[in-house]
Amino acid sequence: MGKRDFGQVGSAEHDSPEPYSSGSFKKQKQSGISKNRPSEGSSQWARKRVRNIERLLQRNSELPANVRNDLERELAAHKTTISDKAVQKKRSAMIGKYHMVRFFERKKAIRLARQVRKRLDQAISPEETEELKRHLHIAEVDEAYAQNFPHLETYVSLYKSDTTKDDNDEDKAAKTKALLEAERPPMWSVIERAMEGGPSALRMVRERQSSIEAQSGSQPGGKQQKQKPATTQSQLRSRSHDKPQSKPPAKAQPRNQKQAEVPQKKGDESVAMNRRERRRLMRETGAVTNNKDNDDSDDGGFFEEG
Repeated sequence: MGKRDFGQVGSAEHDSPEPYSSGSFKKQKQSGISKNRPSEGSSQWARKRVRNIERLLQRNSELPANVRNDLERELAAHKTTISDKAVQKKRSAMIGKYHMVRFFERKKAIRLARQVRKRLDQAISPEETEELKRHLHIAEVDEAYAQNFPHLETYVSLYKSDTTKDDNDEDKAAKTKALLEAERPPMWSVIERAMEGGPSALRMVRERQSSIEAQSGSQPGGKQQKQKPATTQSQLRSRSHDKPQSKPPAKAQPRNQKQAEVPQKKGDESVAMNRRERRRLMRETGAVTNNKDNDDSDDGGFFEEG
């Protein structure tokens, strides 16, 4: 490649480097924002906030009463949020898990009710009419069962899977009768009673949380423990006043003193029992005092002139 002309040296076209395409540049990471940082209002953020508040309340016992009350209210609100989101998460999972089974059983109950109505229109005898009305009621409850079974509980199927196809009318009637007279799960009678209360009662059964409350011994790992109610500072003070005051501990005697008392008691007992020993001790103590008096008289005292 040859040298550039003199006219090309000062031109911006040759001096400036070629600009890169916008796709070659990596997006710069926004400062102060972390990928793993939970967003405020999420369940992960609420759990983290609950841990921080509990640690603060445990470690710092000298918080002002108003600050402690505010923290306890916030703690209760976050725990409620966590439990509500856990319920919603489980509800969505259970709906997705049993959606197809409930759908097929509801369609089957509608089909059975249609067959029973058709036979009811053609019934002649009152016994047959009464039996078909009872079967129609069972089919209608079956439809409500598949539609209003509690979302948070494990769905119990009504009909056994049958792959045989019978074109004969008598076989269909016998099969329909067998399906409608089969044993029903306990929830079936609950929904039957709720049908008398109307749609609101059925909605309450469908959205009930009895299974979670029965299992709420489960903590995140299987077993949730029951949450203790938050205690305010005034409650803590009242509890401390209600407790009986403990007596001050007795002062421990010196070890040497205890050991000295034991032989003294034993000596007293032996002196009381033996008169000769007592007289001997008296003579020895008298001799010792005499020796001390003699020693003092020999020394002459501190103020005696020499």
